[in-house]
Amino acid sequence: MKIDSSSTPKVLIVEDDVDALGFFELLFSEAGYIVWGACTSGERAVELCENAESAPDVVVLDYRLPGMDGVEVAKRLMEMDSSIEIILCTADDSARESAEAVGIYRFKTKPVENANLLKNIAKAYKNKLRRS
Repeated sequence: MKIDSSSTPKVLIVEDDVDALGFFELLFSEAGYIVWGACTSGERAVELCENAESAPDVVVLDYRLPGMDGVEVAKRLMEMDSSIEIILCTADDSARESAEAVGIYRFKTKPVENANLLKNIAKAYKNKLRRS
């Protein structure tokens, strides 16, 4: 997967709550971000990235998903492309330790404050560009 260094971040949203997923799609689009993909399961997120020519820049990822949890999804995505920035959204503070163990350091506690999440996406993208 190639790194895209354009000025607009491509965001993959992984959220099993369909209403929240739709809300995030609208929020990110209106903020000027490219919604690279949106899905309700970790398995689908991994599949999307495996079959893509280029990876998303930032993944906004729910922790509690059916099947594969958010930490496992993040681990698999980062194995495919280590430049992907992950923002883990969770209401479960116990996820932090296992997430940090695989290299996730951006967390948003649910319910997520919209403006803060948008700022975190911008920061994550800038961090990715600095590393590339």
